[in-house]
Formats: sequence, structure tokens, C-alpha cells
Amino acid sequence: MKITPETLTAYLDGELDEQRTNEVRERCLADAQLAATLAALQIDRDRLAQDYLALGTAAPIGDLRSALPESMESAAGVGPAGGKRKLLMAAACAACLVVGGLVGSGNWAGTDKSWREAVAEYQVLYSAETLKWNAVAPAVVDTTLKRLSDRIGVTLTRQALRLPAAEFKRGQMLTFGTRPLVQLAYLHNGAIPVAFCITRDGAPDAGLASEVREGLPIVHWAKDGTSYMVIGDVPKAQLAAMAETLRGRL
Repeated sequence: MKITPETLTAYLDGELDEQRTNEVRERCLADAQLAATLAALQIDRDRLAQDYLALGTAAPIGDLRSALPESMESAAGVGPAGGKRKLLMAAACAACLVVGGLVGSGNWAGTDKSWREAVAEYQVLYSAETLKWNAVAPAVVDTTLKRLSDRIGVTLTRQALRLPAAEFKRGQMLTFGTRPLVQLAYLHNGAIPVAFCITRDGAPDAGLASEVREGLPIVHWAKDGTSYMVIGDVPKAQLAAMAETLRGRL
């Protein structure tokens, strides 16, 4: 089965049958670029609702209310495929058109966290088999790390990335929007996928902070215009210790 953006959209909306749903899931586990595309298509409905409500005190509510029904009615005529997603997008577009000048595109609430959400949506697809079957061959680890270092502007070495109880399995280059995003994958205690991710986004320096996305604990920080995060289904104290170790070396 050919996996197109339309197929991924239908998968996210729960519109595929069980067989095709399983096919998409398995292809995403085997194809990192396809999984990244899936993550980029995911709409964070909860965050959209929160951001919209946060604008309530400043936005022209009357204009918004009059604009939304018309946009949603237009979207309703596109047919069943992708209908739920298009309705939501229509509502978002209507809100953006009316609010427009109140919020600059670079200051949209939650923008600085959206890359972590995308990573979390990608990480939940991982299993132990994903990393056991697709690990980077030991002979090419150094070459891989050199290429990733050159691309992201951070020196990555075996020594710097070594973590207790977590075996390094592979590194790969993804993208978020137009920004490079490095993903370094580990297997914790031989069973739990953990990822260390890096993106150069111009963020101000920030110390360690924690959160949970997609049910997975995250510890993140920023330094010299680069954002970092460690994510995995391990106890928060252990994840924080991994983050502190990596932060001290890079």
C-alpha cells in the first residue's frame, strides 16, 4: 500500500480500517521519514483550544462567532474523507483571520514547545524491536555522529553521549519545519526506548525543566540558541539524571 499524506491524515482521524491502520503503523516504525511526516500532520487539538481561549480577552468575540459557523459550513461540504480535520482547520483559520494583527506568527502561544510535542508523537511509535532491528552498525557510529555534529552545530561523540544503563543505538537527522532536528536513540535496560533530541531554534538559555507529553516524561533545556530534550518511559528521576549528564557534557 502506498502511504500518501492523505493516507496519514485518514490514519490520524481514525478513518482507516484495522488492516490499513496496522499497515501504516508498521511502515512508520520502519521508515523514520514517514514517521516524521506523520508527526508533522498531527494537530494538537487541546493546545489549539487553549490558545484560542487565551485570546478571548483581547479578540473581537462577536466577529469570531460570526466567522466560525460560515467557515465550518463551507468545510462541511468537502466530503467525509478528512472531514473532522478540515472542520478543525477551518475553525482555526477563521480565528487567525479575525485575530490577525493581535498575535504575530512568531509569538503564537505554545510555538516554543511544539517541537517537543512532535517528538513525543514520534517517540510513542517506538518499541524495543525498533531499535534492536535498526541500530547503527558500530563501525559507522563515529561517521554518523560527525555528520550530525556538522549539521546541528553541536559536537557529538561516543564519550559525550554515553549514559549508564542506556545503550546508544542510532542517530538520525529529522526536520521540524525548516529546522534540523537530531534524534539520538537509546535502549534503556535493554527494553525501553529513550531519545535525546537537539534542534537549533534560537531559544534563550534555560535550565532543566520537566513535563509530560503523549504520556511520556520529558526533561528539556536550552543553551546557546539550541534546545535539547530527553524523552522516554522511565522514572522521572532517572530521566533527569540522564539530562543532567548530557547537559554537562555538551
